[in-house]
Order: sequence, then structure tokens, then C-alpha cells
Amino acid sequence: MLKLLKNRTVLLFIVLFIFSVVLGVFWINKKEKESLSYAVESINKAIEENDKVLLSKFVDFRLVSKSFVQNIIQSWPDKNFSDEEQRNLEKMTEEKVFLALSAKEGSSQSKDKEVKEPGTKEGSSFEKKEQLEQIEIFPKSFIDQLKENKVKIFRQDKEFGILSVLIKHDALEYQVELKLLAKFLADKSWRVVKLINGYEVVQMHIDAFNKKADERKEAWKIHNQKVKEKMNMYYSVSKCSAFLRKVGSSEESFTILVEGVNNGSQSVRAVGMQCFVYDKNKKLLAVIPLNSEKSVLPNNTFIQEWYFDASADVQELSLLKKEKDFICSIEVSSVILWDGTFLYPVKHIEQKGLYP
Repeated sequence: MLKLLKNRTVLLFIVLFIFSVVLGVFWINKKEKESLSYAVESINKAIEENDKVLLSKFVDFRLVSKSFVQNIIQSWPDKNFSDEEQRNLEKMTEEKVFLALSAKEGSSQSKDKEVKEPGTKEGSSFEKKEQLEQIEIFPKSFIDQLKENKVKIFRQDKEFGILSVLIKHDALEYQVELKLLAKFLADKSWRVVKLINGYEVVQMHIDAFNKKADERKEAWKIHNQKVKEKMNMYYSVSKCSAFLRKVGSSEESFTILVEGVNNGSQSVRAVGMQCFVYDKNKKLLAVIPLNSEKSVLPNNTFIQEWYFDASADVQELSLLKKEKDFICSIEVSSVILWDGTFLYPVKHIEQKGLYP
């Protein structure tokens, strides 16, 4: 009987021990899942695996987007955003993250190819870059950077935690540490509800964008100056004459005569230019577009005339007919060389301001 009792006691002890171990594991697991560390690990795992469902459990995209859009609106006090515009911005911000996560592979921002001299056979890459006026606040490689840099715990207490992750914006050459606010909710879970330094992120982006715009404008000026010098080398005008001339019994024709030399290293195939015609007091009378398809060999001179039926071709005939003496000048606008290279100045797109 005593032996049986002992066996039952041992058995009961074993059962209680197993139960306490299972309960302890359950309790530890439950506490672990309630920790901010678990939430951060889950966020990084969701980003790594492009798991939108898992990420949504730990990030309230609606609240994050709403607060971030408010930061954007604060940065443009002169622009009155309607309620509909605000909702569209919130939706767009939220969708961009989901679209990026939907990609099977990373959405790494492609590096700009080597910039070739504008006007080559391949076209003007400078002109294409000049037109990149709108650059988004979050770079194309945003998700890839989250995967690489990982979200980390910056600071925490019982109710709130601050998470951080470093993001680089290669297009505008700056980096910023995003600070995310995580809140411990009533259901014993942590969720990211806000981008704490959203206003700072927007302001930094605006400053970097404006700096890049100024750099582009300066680069545009330098580039165009070089192109103009090159065009004027290949089609160097030494003399321009403009006069009214009557040929036989026909009406007077307006004649432009241009002389010059090709100081370049290869032949010129075609030239586009404008002739500015002034009176003797240097008052502008007419701007006449001219085109030449006359081939000019290197180091060779050229003489070319253009005849215009004044009544049909030159709208400023009434002004031209009143004058006897003209002053003219030539501005070369494009040159096509023998190998097909197309030289022309790039038109600058004036920046009207960065808007979301």
C-alpha cells in the first residue's frame, strides 16, 4: 500500500512538473509575443518576405499615412489641400508601400547610366535627366534598404517604443534616420502608428531637391555654353548681310547673305539658325529662321544666300520696306555633323516648386 502511494506521488509529481513546464513555456512564449522585440523581428521578417498580411499586424498603415500626409501639408502652407486631396495623398502613400512589397524581387533604384554628350546618335541623356523634375520623398530602393538595414529599437518604455532605420536617397544625395512610434495596445500587442520625424524628413527632402535643382541649372548653363561654342566652331559666321533686292520685273525680295568658315575637325551636314534683322538704330525688325543643308568641309569657307518673297515669307514686310539699311546677326541653333552627331542646346525646364 505504501509502495502504491509512493508511485502515485511520483506520478503526480511528474504530471505537475510537465504541466508547469508546459505552462512556463506557454507563459514565456506569450510574454515574448507581447514584447517590442518580437514585434520588430516580425516587422523585419514581413519586409524580408514581402508579407503584407504579417506587416499589417504590426504597422497601422492608415494612421502612419495620415500623420505623414499632415507633415507634407505643413511643409506647403501656401497650398490649400482639399479634404479629397488629403485622402488621395493618404491612399497613395499607403499604396506605394504595398506595391513595393508586392514585387517578387527588390525594387532597387537603377543607377543612372553614364551621361553621354548631348546630341549624339543615341540622343541627349542630359536632356532626359534635365526633365526629371519630380523626385519622390521615398526612394525607389526604399523596401530594399529596409531589408538591408533592418528596423531596430531606438528607445522604449511600457507603453511606447521608438524604432529607427537609416534610409539613403541616392538621387538627391542625402540620408535620414526614420523614427517610428510604436504603441502597446490593449490586446497586448505592439503596433507602429506614426512616423515621428515626418516633418523633418519632408523638409530635408525639399532642401535636397532645391539644391539638386540649382546644381542642374548651373550644369545646364555650362553644358549649353560648351555646345554653343562647338556649334560656332563648326559654323563660324564672319559676315551677315541683309537687304531688299529687285530681280527683273518681279517684286522685291528680301535677301540674307551669310559668310564664314568651318573651323571644326569634320564636315558639317546641316545647320539650323536664326537671323535677327535690325534697323540702323539697332531696333529689332524681324527674326527669320534659316536652314542650310549645304555640306562644308573642315577648314573650308562658305557663302550662302537666302531669298524671301517679302509679301509671303516675311510677316514684318511693312517694317522692312520702310528701311533701306539693315543690320543682321546670326544665332546658330543646331548643327548636324557628317557622322550624324546632332549638336543643340538643351532647353531648361524652369522649376515651379516641388509638390507632393
